[in-house]
Amino acid sequence: MERRLRFLLLFLLSAIALVGCESTQQTEAPKETRMEKVGTIVLELYPDKAPKTVEQITRLIREGFYEGQRVHRVDAGSDQVTPWVVQWGDPQSKQAAWEHLPVGTQGSGKQLPFEENDLKMERGALAMASTGEKVGGDSQMFLLGAGADQDTIAFLQGKYCIFGKAVEGLDIIEKIQRGDVLSMKIVSEEQGKPIRVEMHITREVD
Repeated sequence: MERRLRFLLLFLLSAIALVGCESTQQTEAPKETRMEKVGTIVLELYPDKAPKTVEQITRLIREGFYEGQRVHRVDAGSDQVTPWVVQWGDPQSKQAAWEHLPVGTQGSGKQLPFEENDLKMERGALAMASTGEKVGGDSQMFLLGAGADQDTIAFLQGKYCIFGKAVEGLDIIEKIQRGDVLSMKIVSEEQGKPIRVEMHITREVD
């Protein structure tokens, strides 16, 4: 009898322990990702200079294509500190495991023709990334940062379609890091005038 009571007591204690573990697992809160603001860049797009490019990019912005994408490329200039290029536009960058994917190889799936114009490659210039010189892009684009030296600017001029520029928040370009998260929104669109886009940049923090 005593042995049976000891067995029942041990069984009950084990059951209570299991229930306690299950309760702990169910109530454990998932880890939240905290975001901090890096800054906002205001872009102007020029449909009179690159009509097909601007049409596609604005359509993708309206569709939310760029929402939540990450900057996948930030390369420093000759000083090894200041970025000369900040690039984004690959939808793979939205995935949780983006760092293990070939980010920089994909786009929206609609190739554009190369649109040559007289816009200057300079700090703040917004241009299409592509697979080669004078080749039309798709959805990936880049901003030229202060780290671009004159040789780099001369090499890029005329080879990549420039379709806009940063008109506010130029200093934010140099603060952007690989992995920063983007949100793009058209804020002004009037006939015969540049289209204005706000690009908000945030960063995941521990």
